[in-house]
Amino acid sequence: MIGQCPSCKGCTLIWITLDEKGKVSTRILPHPSPQPADKRIPDRARNDFDEARLCHSVGAHRACAVMCRRAIQTAVLDQGAKAGKLADQIDELTKEGILTKNVGDWAHTVRFIGNDAAHPEGPKVTEEDARDILDLAEEIMNILYVMPSIAKAQRHRPQ
Repeated sequence: MIGQCPSCKGCTLIWITLDEKGKVSTRILPHPSPQPADKRIPDRARNDFDEARLCHSVGAHRACAVMCRRAIQTAVLDQGAKAGKLADQIDELTKEGILTKNVGDWAHTVRFIGNDAAHPEGPKVTEEDARDILDLAEEIMNILYVMPSIAKAQRHRPQ
């Protein structure tokens, strides 16, 4: 099928296939780029997170995991973490109350999978793994940056 991109209005080719088990696959050409992350996320963390999203969009799941880990480390450093290793930095921010215990656990999950992805002997990063940690990383960015920005704007809006 031929379609039109809703963003750029350019032509796209939509290739739909059916495998022997009846599973439908869709491929869009040229490959659509993911939407950029929220501008309220500081540039350094947003750039790493956008790169993770781009990696995921082209099926580079291992690279997505590594970039999610990097985005989390960039964010925790931005939040004032001083410790040397990411595990210690996450624990430091959790102890200080900047991260809740649950959010700290999410950050550790991203760290575990990102670390595994960075090493040749680590387990394979599946599409589901990459999607899951991308979702976790996005929620962490929302909690650290987007929601506080929204709350601040609401507190300071004219009455």
